[in-house]
Amino acid sequence: MKLYSFILIILCCALFSSVHAKNKRKIFQTSRCTQAPKIDANLNDESWKHAPSIENFIQQSPINGGKPSERTIVKVIYDDDALYVGAMLYDSAPDSILTEYGLRDAGDQLNADLFSIEINPWNDSRTATEFMVSASGIQMDSHNTIARMNKSWDAVWSSKVRLNDEGWIVEMSIPYSALRFPKKDIQVWELNIFRLIKRKNEGITWNFVNKDVEGWLNQAGELHGIEGVEPKTRLSFSPYVSSYISSNSNSKNDSWSFKGGMDVKYGINESFTLDMMLIPDFGQVESDDQELNLSPFETFYDEKRSFFTEGTEIFNKGNIFYSRRLGGEPINKELVSESLQQNEIITENPNETRLINAVKISGRTNKGLGIGFINAVNKKTYAHIKDTVSKTTRNYLTQGIANYNMLVLDQSLGNQSYLSLANTHMLHPSDDYRSMVSATEFKLTNKSGVYAISGNAALSQNKKEESNKYGVRYQLQLSRIKGKFQFDLIHKSIDHKFDPNAMGYLEKNNEQSNVAVLKYNNYHPFGNINEFTNQLSITHNSLYHPNRFSKLELYGQSKLVFQNYSAITMEGSLTPVPKYDYYEPRVTSRKYKEPTDFWLRLTHDTDHRKSLALNSRIAYWKGRTFGKLSYWLELTPQLRVSDKLLFKHYFYYELNKNSLGFADYNEETNEIYFVNRDINTFTNTLEASWIFNQKASLSLRARHYWSEVEYKESYLLNDNGSMRDQSEYENHNHINYNSFNLDMIYTWEFAPGSELTLAWKNSVQANNSRIDRNYWDNFSGMFGKDQVNSLSLRLKYYIDYHKIKGK
Repeated sequence: MKLYSFILIILCCALFSSVHAKNKRKIFQTSRCTQAPKIDANLNDESWKHAPSIENFIQQSPINGGKPSERTIVKVIYDDDALYVGAMLYDSAPDSILTEYGLRDAGDQLNADLFSIEINPWNDSRTATEFMVSASGIQMDSHNTIARMNKSWDAVWSSKVRLNDEGWIVEMSIPYSALRFPKKDIQVWELNIFRLIKRKNEGITWNFVNKDVEGWLNQAGELHGIEGVEPKTRLSFSPYVSSYISSNSNSKNDSWSFKGGMDVKYGINESFTLDMMLIPDFGQVESDDQELNLSPFETFYDEKRSFFTEGTEIFNKGNIFYSRRLGGEPINKELVSESLQQNEIITENPNETRLINAVKISGRTNKGLGIGFINAVNKKTYAHIKDTVSKTTRNYLTQGIANYNMLVLDQSLGNQSYLSLANTHMLHPSDDYRSMVSATEFKLTNKSGVYAISGNAALSQNKKEESNKYGVRYQLQLSRIKGKFQFDLIHKSIDHKFDPNAMGYLEKNNEQSNVAVLKYNNYHPFGNINEFTNQLSITHNSLYHPNRFSKLELYGQSKLVFQNYSAITMEGSLTPVPKYDYYEPRVTSRKYKEPTDFWLRLTHDTDHRKSLALNSRIAYWKGRTFGKLSYWLELTPQLRVSDKLLFKHYFYYELNKNSLGFADYNEETNEIYFVNRDINTFTNTLEASWIFNQKASLSLRARHYWSEVEYKESYLLNDNGSMRDQSEYENHNHINYNSFNLDMIYTWEFAPGSELTLAWKNSVQANNSRIDRNYWDNFSGMFGKDQVNSLSLRLKYYIDYHKIKGK
């Protein structure tokens, strides 16, 4: 009944919602040029001389709505092939303009002045495409949504910058092949222009972006005057070849491999684009940050493969898609050890399946309907087993051929409102396993843009052999999204059968929560403070089935940004009554009663414009019983040696003292064993980037993770969630887990969109029961374990259909 009522609310809201009038915005009238300007940052072409100008900029920060300290003039013109942007960014101290180099898409992470233009041809305040360039000439491009910037999307476009005695000059050429726009005689696009004067940390915009209003895409101006432009055929090919040599210190022989494949991008029409990977290769993707996981939940890893990060914003609708499932861990990987017979060992058990191909289609119609479709197929995956006596080998199928797909429909309703439908489908024929999840998501904003109601709902169906299981999840949220005072009221419910994890990621189901959040934000400088933000929240959690109390938590946060651009954040949380953990016991209907606790955390960030900067964080957590406490320390120093050489070190230490956790379950006696343990965790990550020029760079990332678990007393879990001593249980060993990864990558963009990449990877995984008290003894001992080294060379060449055709 709850689900039907929720769907009825959504339909009613959608039926009675209307497209409201938008806030007043600036309008710029562009003009057509008869000859394309040469992109050389001179602005002396005939096309620029009579082009209309934009000059009336306004501060976004530090004084939201203030007058800019420097003058900015921007011109925008177009022809049948591209949009052209020319900007004169005046500066009263041109010798002080910051020009740090960095990797592509570094954007505002650079210690450099920036200029960008943000365009939305669909004029719906939902998405935008941003093209940014730094004073050092480093490009960044991104697909932006209301909630985030997706910098992983890369287009092929041209830009040049030049510093002179008056400031610096930017010139851009943005081909229509990098944009999607409706097929209309007269175009009206959303437009905003941004400039950052880094040494002052002063951000300015053309159309005012009020920080007291949620979002910035909805605060853009309009670009008028583009007429008679036909969307071009968007077709490009990126064939690649790669070669790998790998060695394992435990093996005498090196392995060689050669791969080839192709990425294809095709504009089906002016609105939709098809992206295809044929025989994909992810061997040079940055290594995952492996960690020791003692929890009952699956480790979540960020997506780093470009195909699944570029232009995939629409697939976030409904929160039912986790792209790491595609080419992820084989579903029967853990069953291999159970199949071993006498004298057999596992010689290979792959952690990932290999994709044969992947296709995605995305775009938006003239009526504001966004459509996204993705499909991927993986190869069969086998583990290899060897008989140590007979020397015979056999294969074990850990995953057969599987097909994954997702379809999304996202209708824009105007005024930042939308209604979305999404469906994922996964099929494993060899296991007779099928999973399907359907979801809806909506947001409705009132005419003044002050209040919004949003929500989502999903239905999962998992069918394996004769079983067929359905589950439901839904959420409703009421928010005030404008003004200094804002709030959120949230209700979320997930039943005990909801399982989207065949293609999605859900840490835990069978949960209900009610959350109230109050925010106060002041973005207007006062005294020595530039910004002052605050948040208070109260959360009540319970099981869905049966309805049982789980946790009550109070949380508070305050952040101060000072005029010297250092910042301090203070956070704290309190659980005033005991809480119940229904997941740690790993047995349905059992619970673990945890004592009341609190934690405090202090964060301090220094000014990153300086050559040496430091982010630091210290926290303390205290439980009421068993002497439970924890503290952790984070330090992230950053050293900028020059505009082209940067070092960053991330250090993390955490001590969990007297941490109680699950140890074992005896099915015969129905007894659950818990163990008291001390957990020490160290993480050291060194990052370095050496930028030779705007097209060539060398990056290094080395990470060592060490977690040591020392077991102490053991207990039996009582039915009421409390503990009783159990000194007889000794079936546990200490844990000493190490993970080391090194990624060194040289990249050379030898032509637009074309790259030569040389990568070296080193990996060590070590796990034993020896407790090391000395960090350096442990670190040096780790390298006595098996090491895997890989050296690869990859050549990708970008081919544009228009260049082949000669336009």
